Amino acid sequence: MDKKKAIISIYKLAPGVTNQLVLLQEYDEMNLLMKPFAPLISGLTVCAMTRILRRQFKLFSYSIVALLFSVTFSSGAMAAQPKECAEILSPDLVKLLAEKFPDYRVPQLVDLEQQYIDFELSEGRNGCYAVAQGDFNGDHRQDFAIWLTAAKGKSLRLVVALQQEKSWTVDELPSFCENVKYCYVKPEKPGTYVRTNALDSPPTRRDERVKLRSKTTSVMAGKWESTGIVYVYSEGHWNYVWVSD
Repeated sequence: MDKKKAIISIYKLAPGVTNQLVLLQEYDEMNLLMKPFAPLISGLTVCAMTRILRRQFKLFSYSIVALLFSVTFSSGAMAAQPKECAEILSPDLVKLLAEKFPDYRVPQLVDLEQQYIDFELSEGRNGCYAVAQGDFNGDHRQDFAIWLTAAKGKSLRLVVALQQEKSWTVDELPSFCENVKYCYVKPEKPGTYVRTNALDSPPTRRDERVKLRSKTTSVMAGKWESTGIVYVYSEGHWNYVWVSD
């Protein structure tokens, strides 16, 4: 680039400083008069370029932030996908359940109600509300409570698999729900559970209680937005109490 073009470029960057100079008609005279201002114009040029670079850097920074936000949001969306019920259980337990209950199976997500799956996901759970995990007998091993649905029809069985050192002990619990689409099971914290006042008649089964106290995680099952029964394991057997109806 020749000197005249350089001066014109500088003028575009700093018109306030060079406004009087560009009125000169002759290039030689302009060149002569520009010499004393060369350091100033050079400094202003650097400042102008610095401002331009800063603006470009800000735009680049905003793009990086937007990209990171997009990746984080996408990762969150992927993490919120529901999990198939059988995938929560160990393969050997799935096999054992199939052997013990050949006419029943572990539910699939397609058997469940979407609005309740979405609710479970919003609460940070895996979406399969037909399977619950917890240490139900206090031996510090992971146990499972499962709604098994009929291979044909909609009848259910509520079972609990207690993990042993090399095997599982499977117990069947009294169930009071008819369609797995609307039936939930979940772990319940240790505590005292009292029979709901909505039930007027006294307990009719020998394993039903008016009040139960649990020192370990218990099983709670029932119908969505309706019933709740807490099952407590104690001294080798299960008792239950209706807490909502």
